[in-house]
Amino acid sequence: MPCGYGLPTPQDCAVVHWCPPTGAVREGAGWRGPCPASQCGTPRALEFSISGKSLRWNTFCAHHDRDALRPVLRALLGDCLPGRVRGPAPISHDALSALALDMSLPPMTLRLRLLELAGMSTTSALGKLGVRPDNRGRVIAGRSGGPSKWTSRRR
Repeated sequence: MPCGYGLPTPQDCAVVHWCPPTGAVREGAGWRGPCPASQCGTPRALEFSISGKSLRWNTFCAHHDRDALRPVLRALLGDCLPGRVRGPAPISHDALSALALDMSLPPMTLRLRLLELAGMSTTSALGKLGVRPDNRGRVIAGRSGGPSKWTSRRR
């Protein structure tokens, strides 16, 4: 699995994206750090190492198993956590409110943003909305098409 943010090797991803937020240090063939769960702090509880072209991780915390740490690590690391995200991400109510109150967006762009916020990819959302390929860039950018040649005033 390549780095979620575009670094070329898993080692670069481990050093740049994993070590600072987790407080891990290099030990032997991998890295060890304290348990990332809030206020746990069990020393050397998180281990991650390189396996082939990806990073793998494990926990040795007596209080938190992998399933308990997965959302914590997802919040810390984002796209660098190996594995797929289970289910759609929860919708932020603040983001939804801000989108609903944004009066500068054209209606089709607003619909596109709502579908993206619900977890749909941009390509799928544009297809579901029936946006033609020649209009997709305009809808994504949030530009209105301007007046039609049929409705513009003549001079």
